[in-house]
Amino acid sequence: MNNKPYKTPVWNILAIIAIKIVFTIWWGYSVIDLWSNDSGGDYNEEEFYQLFLKWQLISLATIIFLLAAEAFAYWRIRFREIKRPLAHIHIASLFLVLVLIPVIGTLLTIGNARFGVYEPDDAAVEFARYKQFIMWGSLIIGHICFVVVLITARKTRSKPIDVPLSEKAEILSDYSESI
Repeated sequence: MNNKPYKTPVWNILAIIAIKIVFTIWWGYSVIDLWSNDSGGDYNEEEFYQLFLKWQLISLATIIFLLAAEAFAYWRIRFREIKRPLAHIHIASLFLVLVLIPVIGTLLTIGNARFGVYEPDDAAVEFARYKQFIMWGSLIIGHICFVVVLITARKTRSKPIDVPLSEKAEILSDYSESI
């Protein structure tokens, strides 16, 4: 039995938050670039910023809040015996839904916009056709695993932390000196 706290899911979720923030900023600049090139530079900048700030930033703040709550839940159970493969499935589903699928979709969209290829059999259209099924299926499976991890961790007791005997004796000796 390993007595070290299991903090890997916490760090993975924090990494996903950071990647999501960077991706959202990159996506915003890419859309500004495409929009300004597409319209000859005379797009309504205020309208775009309202659209971007209103929806993307609210969406990003919601995602960050929910991921931080999940990281906090993993932090709370870090000393308990948890089902690590299920935690890994949960983290992988979050990575797939929040990072990998949006990056692939954006790259396909930018590639189509740059090269002017808009045909029904295009890879971006095929990707968009299945994207929602993949995303929702992955989220459902990942969060079922997350709930199972929380339930099994709640049923187990906290792992004892290995403290060397010399440190235990030193703590008591501090009090005995003051008497």
